[in-house]
Amino acid sequence: MARFLSIDADSHGLLIAVGSGTRDKLTVERLIAATDLAQSLTTSNAALVGQRLKQLLKEANVSPAPALVTVGRDRIILKEIKHPPVPPADEPSVIRFAAMKEIADGTDDVLFDYVPLGGSLNAGERRAAVAFVKKDIIAAVRTMCDAAGIKIAAITPRPYASVAALAHAASTGEVPAPEPVDGPVAVVVMHEGGGEFTVCRNGQATFTRPISSAAIATEATLLTELRRNLAVASSQANADVQAIYIAEAETRGEGWSGRLRAALGMPVHAFDPLANLAAAASIPAELHGRFVGPVGLLLAKGTGTLPINFAQPRQPRRSGESSPKQKRMLVAAALAFLVLAAAAVGGYLVLDDTQRKITNLRFQITGLDSDIQKAESDAKRLAAMKEYQAREVNWLDEYYDQTERFPDIKGMKLTYLEGMAKPMPTEKERAAEATRRAGKNAPPTPAATLRMTVATNDSLLPEALVSSLQRETKYYIGPKKSGGALVGGNSGGPKLQQFIIDVSVAHRKPEDYSRKLTASFPKQPPPIREEVQPEKAKEPATTPEPMTEEQE
Repeated sequence: MARFLSIDADSHGLLIAVGSGTRDKLTVERLIAATDLAQSLTTSNAALVGQRLKQLLKEANVSPAPALVTVGRDRIILKEIKHPPVPPADEPSVIRFAAMKEIADGTDDVLFDYVPLGGSLNAGERRAAVAFVKKDIIAAVRTMCDAAGIKIAAITPRPYASVAALAHAASTGEVPAPEPVDGPVAVVVMHEGGGEFTVCRNGQATFTRPISSAAIATEATLLTELRRNLAVASSQANADVQAIYIAEAETRGEGWSGRLRAALGMPVHAFDPLANLAAAASIPAELHGRFVGPVGLLLAKGTGTLPINFAQPRQPRRSGESSPKQKRMLVAAALAFLVLAAAAVGGYLVLDDTQRKITNLRFQITGLDSDIQKAESDAKRLAAMKEYQAREVNWLDEYYDQTERFPDIKGMKLTYLEGMAKPMPTEKERAAEATRRAGKNAPPTPAATLRMTVATNDSLLPEALVSSLQRETKYYIGPKKSGGALVGGNSGGPKLQQFIIDVSVAHRKPEDYSRKLTASFPKQPPPIREEVQPEKAKEPATTPEPMTEEQE
């Protein structure tokens, strides 16, 4: 097997795989990762990147070999075109003629290559995937390789290398094979600068889109991006993806595959392109997934002709000068295609616009479903809050009203007062309450109970208090009086009758408490005067006589 230097130079750094491969066997001599030069390859920095590449190869003691270079999905344009069946020698010219009408940039500024797609729509039409790349990108790759002192063997989009790497991993049993085997699956490659989402079937890329750096900033944004790409692939490429393979080392569920598996509701597998490679021992686990381009390109090159190769794009294969008959056939085929394209362009535009609308409507439906679920949750919380407020009783206002309502503070005294909220109703009780309140003149719903114990020598006073509560049927339900036993008299005083008054209390707003207590303050007793005692006459101070020596 031929030996190659497979290179991926992009915003994630400079990655190199030295070796060779086929679909069933991969041989890698050395792996090199330099993330200190993480910038997109351009004509202005190509020479600097080439010098860095040369330095890395020298430090790793790697001898020169032909270079296979990958190009990121964000730097190419991919189109699927349809063309009439023509002889293989004339196919590149016909496809180029049809493809150049699909791009807005000038045809002199781009290179193109294509790969035929299977599954003809009908006997008179064929399909092909066409890739465009700006010539200044190819010039930057050539400048980089010239500065490194190596020759270019191929320049291929990274999505095609990713598909080849996945096909190798599935054939060797390193990852689970798709179910069914010919079902469409997606390969996801990510790094700090972005990545790619590629759908393939039977080892052939059928749909691919770039992933922006903003989309991989958080798990939520990545989920949104993946769901969008799955929806677009389903609508535009008629590919209902069966499983997703994420290029990363297996990290016991800590990688992207472990976190996205439950959220996407479909099989998500970690796909390590460096699995079982001895040369991968020096590469950190977080960089394994980035080698999917270099490793996949070695595998794709080993199987034969690369699907897309901007270094050697497909050209008309002619053994000699075309005969006038061949030229007339080519012109007739081109004219026939133009007629078909002109007749179908309107339909294609309408279909494409309709597909875009369907995709947008699907996104809107998803967003509306999310809004509805959130609104339902908010509505339940709001209903619970309203129910709690509807069962609230302002006890300070209630005690104030009972004070104002009390018939005679001299003939009856309050010995006990208790207010207690009723427990929250069950679902069955709520349904019964809703049915009861649907009727006319339904009494209010009790929110709490109030119990007052009074002592009096006049049994009419408790009746007056109960009557006062009965008159306010809007807020008090079922006031009743019980008791009447004699209490007191232990200290020689008269015995009093004790009554218990129970009533259910309904919720009301603070402004509905309209009673006003009018009471006069008790008269203050006259101040007590204290008699001032006359002071005793002070005796004059005497000076002690000095002590004699004998007294001392």
